[in-house]
Amino acid sequence: RIGIVDNDVVEETNLHRQVIHDETRVGLSKAISAQQTINKLNSGCECYVYKLLLTSENALSIIKPYDIVIDATDNVCATYLINDACVLSKKILIQASALRMEGQLSVFNYNNGPCYRCLNPVPPPAETVTKCNVSGVVGVVPGIMGCYQAMEAIKIAAGLGASYSQKLLLYDAELGKIRIVKTRPKQENCSVCGKNPTVTSLIDYEEFCHMKKCQNSQQNKMSKDRITCKEYNAILKANKPHVLIDVRTKEPFEISSLPNAINIPKLELAENAQRIKDLLKKKAEEANVPEVPLYLICRSSLTSANSIPILKEQ
Repeated sequence: RIGIVDNDVVEETNLHRQVIHDETRVGLSKAISAQQTINKLNSGCECYVYKLLLTSENALSIIKPYDIVIDATDNVCATYLINDACVLSKKILIQASALRMEGQLSVFNYNNGPCYRCLNPVPPPAETVTKCNVSGVVGVVPGIMGCYQAMEAIKIAAGLGASYSQKLLLYDAELGKIRIVKTRPKQENCSVCGKNPTVTSLIDYEEFCHMKKCQNSQQNKMSKDRITCKEYNAILKANKPHVLIDVRTKEPFEISSLPNAINIPKLELAENAQRIKDLLKKKAEEANVPEVPLYLICRSSLTSANSIPILKEQ
């Protein structure tokens, strides 16, 4: 029995890394698309779909019929939610993540081993959290990490044991190397699996990960400094002089970008401050005007909004 939880639909931008779908499935529920592919491979497989968002209200009931949970999300809130649900339900968790050309994997809540919170009791600062669909990922990397997850699940289900409980597999595709790091054991003071847990039911994970505060802060920033796509399109049609900088990393920029954009990733803005000043000066001279505006672009507006203070300091 396999259960698939996904409330999203297939998009073309998913296909390079989510190979269970294809172009004919664009717009279809991802859960249904995955079910169709699995049934084609093995019609005897019981495949159940949950076309909904996993939440604190439904997580425990959804994972209840299953023995092993595979976390294939790229969302820090979801990772903590899934971990806590597995601990409270006494389920084994196989967690993996992938970003750019790197991946990592570990097995949690297995044979009195640690849970995810044992290793990460405090979530990272919300403004530092990124996703593969924003920062980019080489499509093969999620596939490799998914295969490792599947292999761990098969071994555990077959009684052969897990290879990566209390261990962290680190995969570097660029160097073609794999490292295995021993992690800390189960922590007695863990807030969810320790001797005296303080988390005894599922909580508000956006609040726990400070995502709501971060989103409100970003919205306040963007409402002041943001222009809409329609407004920028009008600027292009009017041929108004300006400089456009794409603050995404190199990989997603090379996949898709506006023809007039200059790629300077957010982390490289400070060191390129003089270059940006020179670009603005040159554009102003070409247009014979005192100055020209600078526009920043990314996939979701968040990276652009976070880049504004960096440039203002310069």
